[in-house]
Amino acid sequence: MGFPACLSLIRTLLDAARAARQEDGDQGGEEGVGATRLEARSHEAGEGRCRSEAAPLPITAIKFRSVGGGRMIAYFDESGSHQGASVFGLACFVARERQWEDFRNRWRRLLDQQAVPEIHMADLEARRGHFAGWSEERYELVRSTIGAILTGVRLWGFYNAFLMKDYDEVIRRPKPGRRFYWAATPYIISLQAILEMMAEQMVPRLQPADTITCVCDRNKQAAGEARKRFEFLRKSRPDWERLYPTLTFASMQDELSLQAADVLVYENCRWMQTWVQHQETGTNASEDEMRPIMKRLIRTGRMKGLFFDRDQIRALWMAAQRSEPQTADQEASRTLDERED
Repeated sequence: MGFPACLSLIRTLLDAARAARQEDGDQGGEEGVGATRLEARSHEAGEGRCRSEAAPLPITAIKFRSVGGGRMIAYFDESGSHQGASVFGLACFVARERQWEDFRNRWRRLLDQQAVPEIHMADLEARRGHFAGWSEERYELVRSTIGAILTGVRLWGFYNAFLMKDYDEVIRRPKPGRRFYWAATPYIISLQAILEMMAEQMVPRLQPADTITCVCDRNKQAAGEARKRFEFLRKSRPDWERLYPTLTFASMQDELSLQAADVLVYENCRWMQTWVQHQETGTNASEDEMRPIMKRLIRTGRMKGLFFDRDQIRALWMAAQRSEPQTADQEASRTLDERED
């Protein structure tokens, strides 16, 4: 990497640090309501409501009081939908449009400096595709810049995750080539859980007329079911038609902000894998074991995450099933599938 590129990256890091210091000054006196250990937490019961004893991931916090006024946009991405994945996760960052424009400006600068069209964390970590042959120095510098950008802009993060082995023990996977009951997909139950969590945390801090527009990374497999579920939730919840006006799907190339969500879901799944390893051995995971980007995000106080175990996955699935009235044809189809097993 040449000297001008290094100098430009250093300038980006300094800009992000300066913005973070200004933000800390703007938010002085805010109260912390986060959790630093595994604690029980539940969603309220009700029609279409996810009900579970969902547990916050350790060292997760939301400590802000106000997010200002204006339209907000939430960008979502998932990880672990491929065959053989051990963890499924869904995550989103939400912010005002002016904050997203700030993010995009900084992100474009990073992409231009590195001469890559996008940053996909799985590819970056594996040094494949656009990142093949990168030196350790270049990798560390880019990873540090990613952390600086995400913490230098006022983004609020929400994420959840569960082990696919727990999912498989609770919910049958679809048979190849057959339609499957839509509420039983990891994407749908995770989406509903995040919408619940985001509404719970953000609504008290929004202006009465504020809205949150939802944009998801392109996913042909889940898009139809996600839209159906989203529209049902909007109609069944007070104020959700106003709060969540639309849900759309786009590519990371068309919507640079989706690359921020990709970072969050990747880092959360990696952190969860570490955390679960400790749970299985009866030990506690510490912040020192977090990867650098996740550690920086958690320390902003603008992150909230949940982990669902086997019983909680079952509760989410059952709540989703109860909340969507089934037609006679759908019920007959589901019964036929059960008989064929």
